Amino acid sequence: MKMASRLFVLGVVMLIGLVACGQAGGTTSTAPTASSSTAQVKPSPQPASPAPAGLTTPQQLEPTAQPGAPVVSSHGGPIKDHVSFVDHLRATGLTVDIVGDVQQPFLRAKGTQLHLSGGDLKQPVDIQSYNYDDTDLGTDGLAAAQADAAQIEPNGMPKTTNVQWNAAPHWFRTERVIVLYLGDDPAVLGLLTTLLGPQFAGQ
Repeated sequence: MKMASRLFVLGVVMLIGLVACGQAGGTTSTAPTASSSTAQVKPSPQPASPAPAGLTTPQQLEPTAQPGAPVVSSHGGPIKDHVSFVDHLRATGLTVDIVGDVQQPFLRAKGTQLHLSGGDLKQPVDIQSYNYDDTDLGTDGLAAAQADAAQIEPNGMPKTTNVQWNAAPHWFRTERVIVLYLGDDPAVLGLLTTLLGPQFAGQ
C-alpha cells in the first residue's frame, strides 16, 4: 500500500516537472527578424521649382503694329475689287477712312468715298471707289466694269452725261473696281498708278 502511494506521488512529481519544462520552452522569446522581402518605397513627389524671376511660360502673342509700319493686307492677293483695294491702300501705311456712299449716274456700280491720310501724302485727299460685284449688280461684274470704263472719254468725261468736275478727273481700273480721283497731287497719282496701273482716262 505504501509502495503504491509512493509511485503515485512520484508520477505526479514527474508530470509537474514535464509541464514546467514545456511552459519554459514555449515562452522562449526570439528576437524579431527582418522580412526577407523589403517593401519598395516610392519617393514622394517634389514640388515644381518656381520659374526664375522675369521668365514666363511661352505663349502665342497677337502681333502689334509698330508706329509707322505698313499694315498687312487682311485678304491678301492682287487687287480685284473694292475690299482688296482698301487693303492694299492700308498696306502702304495710309490711314483709310470710309466717308460714305457715292454714285455717278453713268456708272452701274455704287461707290464708296474714301478719305486717305498719312503715309507719303503731304495732305489728306478723297477718292471714289466703285465695286462691280456680280451679286450686287445681278450680272457679270467684270464685264460691267469693262463696259462702263469704255463709256468714259480719254479726257475723263463720260460720253453719255455732261459733268462739271471741280478738279481734273483721273480714272483707274483693275478687275472689278473703278477708282476716280479728282485732283493733281503727284503723290496720289503715283500711288494709284502703282496699285492699279496707268489711268485709262483723265486730264
